[in-house]
Amino acid sequence: MHIRHSILLLFLLPALSFAGYTFTYPEKDLEVTAGSAAIFHGVIENTGAAEASFTISTNGTTMPDDWTLTFCADGSCFPPYVTSYTYSIAAGDTASVSIDFFTNTPGTGFTYFKIEVDGEPDATDSTLFTAYTSTGIGESTDLSVQPSSFHLAPVYPNPFNSSAVIEFSLPQTAPVNLLVITPDGRRVQTLHNGTLSQGSHRFAFQSTPNMASGLYLVKLEALGRVEMTRAMLIK
Repeated sequence: MHIRHSILLLFLLPALSFAGYTFTYPEKDLEVTAGSAAIFHGVIENTGAAEASFTISTNGTTMPDDWTLTFCADGSCFPPYVTSYTYSIAAGDTASVSIDFFTNTPGTGFTYFKIEVDGEPDATDSTLFTAYTSTGIGESTDLSVQPSSFHLAPVYPNPFNSSAVIEFSLPQTAPVNLLVITPDGRRVQTLHNGTLSQGSHRFAFQSTPNMASGLYLVKLEALGRVEMTRAMLIK
């Protein structure tokens, strides 16, 4: 049995058009297991004739105390205390954004994601997204059962301050490469590079003094496959 709770992220239409820009996104409904990240992707396109300054922000956020809300834009992912960002988009260019809920327990969260264009007070928008978290009640968590699939679990805790736990399963003995990388693909740490047996495995990811707060990716390579999950470091 699954218990489902809704997260309402305030965006309004699957594609919005204003004088000077459009905002599109592939989905407005997501379901994730508690402990996973609910990530909404969008694209802003400057349809005007000149470069414009855009301000994006999250407002009126309500969510459980052990959840975290962040957003990414202009090639950077920001810590939770950053709630707005202003940057320029050239005429005809696009910019990707994402709004990320890091869930730890079942619950409900709300946020308004707002887009404003400098000098165009009428070109302002807030949009509604809905996500769901489930408890996973009834699913087996017995680690003595040999896994039949290749799977990388969500990092926990997430966000983390100094260390986080990474768990994954292998359906058979295989060479494994477990890395921590930046969103642009730069290697930060190699957690394991060698053969592991069939079953469930657990590794610790320790931050170092020279690691800045922000988003990192855990990358698992084995059996000709690659899986990745996100980890948010907050110092």
